[in-house]
Amino acid sequence: MRLQIGSSCSDVNELKEFSDWILNVGDGNIEDNNDGEAEIEIPDDMLIKNSGDPISSIVNSTYPSLLENMSDISFF
Repeated sequence: MRLQIGSSCSDVNELKEFSDWILNVGDGNIEDNNDGEAEIEIPDDMLIKNSGDPISSIVNSTYPSLLENMSDISFF
């Protein structure tokens, strides 16, 4: 996985844990019995919590310093 390049052992373990979790969500393996609907508990450390403006919080979490680097093509 590209994300593992240059990562410490604990980072690699966290990435593996997240990868397994998201694959299980996508494969429908989180709940035992479901009819196409399931409640998924998102781990607390994955939540973006500050929010009077949820869209801005998501953008800032995904692209830190976006506004400062908007004209820098290498930023993206």
